[in-house]
Amino acid sequence: MTEADPSSQACPSCGQTMGQVFCGHCGERKLDAKSRSMRHIISDYIENVTSFENKIWRTLGLLLIRPGSLDRKYHVGERVRYLKPISLFLIINFLFVIFSPITDFNVNLYDQLNLQPYSAWIQPIHQQHFLPTSGLDPATYAAQYNQSVVILARSTIIIQALLFFLCAWLINWQRGYFAGDHLVFALNFHSWYMAWIVLLMLCLHAVDWLVNLLGLDLIYGYWYFLLLPVGTAIYLLLAVHTLYQRTWWQTLLQAALLFAAMRLVHTVYRLIQYFLVTAVIE
Repeated sequence: MTEADPSSQACPSCGQTMGQVFCGHCGERKLDAKSRSMRHIISDYIENVTSFENKIWRTLGLLLIRPGSLDRKYHVGERVRYLKPISLFLIINFLFVIFSPITDFNVNLYDQLNLQPYSAWIQPIHQQHFLPTSGLDPATYAAQYNQSVVILARSTIIIQALLFFLCAWLINWQRGYFAGDHLVFALNFHSWYMAWIVLLMLCLHAVDWLVNLLGLDLIYGYWYFLLLPVGTAIYLLLAVHTLYQRTWWQTLLQAALLFAAMRLVHTVYRLIQYFLVTAVIE
C-alpha cells in the first residue's frame, strides 16, 4: 500500500482538501509536530495578545485624537489594523459601566418621574399601573428599580447607539455611503462619548484636587456640564467633515443636526429604559 499524500489531507474544520500549510477554503492551519509543542502554543498566545493590544491602542488613538478617522478608514476598506466598531463599543461600554459614576445612561426612578421631559406623562402610569401591579411599597419599588437599572444599563446603551444610527443615516444620506457606514459612525461616536465622559471626570477631579490645595473651588459640576456638550459638538463637527468629506458649511449644518438628534435620542433612550426596567420588576 502507498501512503496517502499529506498535501491531500482533509481539513478537520470544513472537510475540504488542505494545501501544504493552510486550507484554501476556511484558512485552517495544518497540524504538525511543531504546532503541538508547548513553545509554539505559548508563542502563539503571546503573539495574539500583543496583536490585540496593538490594535486597541492604535484604535483608541485614532478615536480620541482624530475624530472620524476610524469611520473614514472603515469606509475606504482599511480595517485589518483596527478593532471592529462593535468590538470597540462593547469594550468601552463594559469599562464605562464599571468605572463611571455618572448616571447619564442609568437614570434612577426619582429622576425618571420628576426631572425628564416626559415625567408628567409617566407619573400617572407609574402610580396607577406599575406600582400597584408590583405589590411593592414605593420605597421598596424604588430600591429595586435603582438596582435593576444599573445592571440593565450594561446592555441597553446599544439601543441609543442604534437610534442615533437612524438619525445619522437620514441626516447624512448621500451616494457612495451605505447603512453600514452610518452604523460605524454611530458606534464609534458612542464609544468616544463614553470615553470622553470618563476622561473628562478624571481630568476635572485632578484639577479640582490641585485647586483645592490652593484653597479655591473649581465648581466641578459647572465645568463638567459645560465641557461635556462642547467636546461632543467639536467631535461631531470634525468626525462629520472627515468621514463625509463635505464643505465646512455643509458639515456645520449636519453636525448641528446630529447634536440635536443626539439629545433627542438620549431622551427617547431614557424613556425606553424606564419601560424595560419596569417590565423586569414585574
